[in-house]
Amino acid sequence: MMIRNANVFINNQFEKVDVRFDEQAILEIGTDLTDEQVIDGSGMYLYPGFVDTHMHGGFRHNFFPHAYDETGQFWNEEDVRLILKKLPEYGVTSVMPTLNSLSIPDSQRAVRAIRKIRKEKAGSDPFKIHFEGPYINPARSASIDPSLCALPTQEHTLEMVDHDLSDIGIICLAPELPNAKEWCEWITGQGVHVEFGYTLCSADQVNECSKWGADTTTHFFNGFEAMHQRKEGCIVGCLLNEKITHQITCDGMVVSPSWIRLAIKLKGIDHFYGMTDLVHFHGLKEGEYENDHFGPVI
Repeated sequence: MMIRNANVFINNQFEKVDVRFDEQAILEIGTDLTDEQVIDGSGMYLYPGFVDTHMHGGFRHNFFPHAYDETGQFWNEEDVRLILKKLPEYGVTSVMPTLNSLSIPDSQRAVRAIRKIRKEKAGSDPFKIHFEGPYINPARSASIDPSLCALPTQEHTLEMVDHDLSDIGIICLAPELPNAKEWCEWITGQGVHVEFGYTLCSADQVNECSKWGADTTTHFFNGFEAMHQRKEGCIVGCLLNEKITHQITCDGMVVSPSWIRLAIKLKGIDHFYGMTDLVHFHGLKEGEYENDHFGPVI
């Protein structure tokens, strides 16, 4: 199959080229290509598949337990399968399923389901797993059950991921927690990225944790202590540390556009990458829905 005459986004600019592809990959990009099936993309724009590094779910389903589907049944692997099959309709071809703070059994259930369904190659590719917990400060995470927060240890992490770190992409950490240094140095040594989030740490602790290997943040500004002109807080520490990149939600609602522009102006666009933080309400028609975690949402 081939798309012709579209404005194709390549190397930060649009070009008039042909794109041949199959159900799994782009096969060829160039001019005057041939194929038995041709789609005319005149007047349209063609982008590479989007990569979302922070997504909890959508379409009334989540990547992890403690969520309900539309029929009221408890979570199972079919929730994961449905999300991945739907995401390409929205241009997302690769995703890092993002798991909240969970119990060890629920973490294992989610990880096993994602790994199983990844092999089916049906829909968006869940290429890495992102843990937005449980190594967070319960004093900075009001919406999360404090009993699900945990202290970072090698033993706990390995049990949480079924003793397999090969597809673990990011794990969140509040640097002020006990054993944070030892754990951060160990996990980053395994090739896993550590992100700052849900923390009350100081700017000095940010710099120390950066030396231990932490190099990014979860949804920046959200989940962080608000800036204060007389306090050396985490946000200031992250903005001044050139080693740290930032996930940021660019919908203009979760973070004010002015704050986004200010952060990018300070550090440069190369230090930021957009993500959605989508939850199970994504993809629903306009209306009022019952949120099993937080109450009614319109």
